[in-house]
Amino acid sequence: MSRGLRRCEDHAVWDDFCRESGEGSPFMESWFVEATSAAADRYFWCEAGKPVAAILIPTRNGRSFRPKFSVHHSLCFSAEIGLLPPSEKIRAHYDLLGAILPEIAALDDGLCLSFHPGILDMRPLQWHNFDAPQKGHFRINVRYTAIRSLLNFDTEADLLCDIRKDRRTDFRKSAPLTVSDQPDIDAFLSLYAMTFQRQNIEVGDDTLAMVRNILKSIPEKRGLVLTAIDRESRPVSATAVLMGKRRAYSLLTANDPACRKLGANTRLVIEAMLRSRQAGMSDFDFVGANSPNRADYKLSFNAELKPYFEAQFIQNTSE
Repeated sequence: MSRGLRRCEDHAVWDDFCRESGEGSPFMESWFVEATSAAADRYFWCEAGKPVAAILIPTRNGRSFRPKFSVHHSLCFSAEIGLLPPSEKIRAHYDLLGAILPEIAALDDGLCLSFHPGILDMRPLQWHNFDAPQKGHFRINVRYTAIRSLLNFDTEADLLCDIRKDRRTDFRKSAPLTVSDQPDIDAFLSLYAMTFQRQNIEVGDDTLAMVRNILKSIPEKRGLVLTAIDRESRPVSATAVLMGKRRAYSLLTANDPACRKLGANTRLVIEAMLRSRQAGMSDFDFVGANSPNRADYKLSFNAELKPYFEAQFIQNTSE
């Protein structure tokens, strides 16, 4: 096939393509897909027989869906496209997405998509079936995340000077705590359940099982699981960070509500940023900044608010 969709069955080839892409993320990689969804269809879009884009469609009971904990997973472009000058790259994104959409929309009449923050041009979705609205359209939702550069500090002291005063206060409070980088999955799950119990939300067994799958599946040197421990050797906070080629993703956070005033979560964020930088990461994505209070907390680390888009294909609507 010289041009069009081609199913990818080779997970190693798929993962290599996604890791090298500027829009690729751990959420597109096979290990994460297998930990969070029942199945997924993987496609390359080929031009002149060469893959220039990768399209991931997670499925459940044969239908497209958006797996829990997964974002930015639907599409990435080749590393070569990422090297184009900005004006040429924008045009390439537009042309390719415009060609891809009709093909993947035909695969599922309820197609769910979640785009990387680096894919901002939604015009192909807005114009899809514009002249034939009875055929359906994409409903587009703007979402936000917070992304912090890891290139503008060298030391912990530099980083602390660059965050908001209340976060520095948190960090000082956390001095009695120690940080372990040895994953304790059972402790993490216990803290995770506690986090939601404070909000009178019961975490289901299926969610806890998925968190366990993610934590135990993180490839070596591709992520961090950090735990803050108090003087009585009790875990009081934990975080899980995934790493792509150049960006770290703060995916999961868990806290003991009774220990909220210890500054433990802030301590772990600072530690995760420092370790991510040491691992060669250039950015730190907080993976979501939509709730006003949580977004304010994440932005207080001198992160930038960045939009990204999610979309769902809506059939036979009069809207």
